[in-house]
Amino acid sequence: MGSIWKEIAKTPSILQDIQKWALDNEVDGYGVLKDALVLKTQDNHIASINTKFIDQSHAMKKVIHVYTFRNEYMHLEWDYGQDPYTEYDFYFSLGIDGYFSDFPRTARQYLDWKRESAVKLEL
Repeated sequence: MGSIWKEIAKTPSILQDIQKWALDNEVDGYGVLKDALVLKTQDNHIASINTKFIDQSHAMKKVIHVYTFRNEYMHLEWDYGQDPYTEYDFYFSLGIDGYFSDFPRTARQYLDWKRESAVKLEL
């Protein structure tokens, strides 16, 4: 079985069915594959960005957690400069609510850095 996101791309009404089911069954949010939001080229660059799902889900009061974040170069698009923080920051800017990571220390350090940066800006 292939990725549900590929099926959704071919038949967008599937997504509406999933969102309706989530509303009917009081689901709090979605775990979403990174590739469903940011499509890559063959040479590992960003081809396109899809924020429609995030916007629609937030309008329904659902949260979006994206997976799976990794530190290895083969899992980071070249557009991020091979920097996991840049990738985290990019997805954060899309409006996601959380991350799933194979490197929890990196995720925690990023979130701490982000919080510290916000506090400094408020001063």
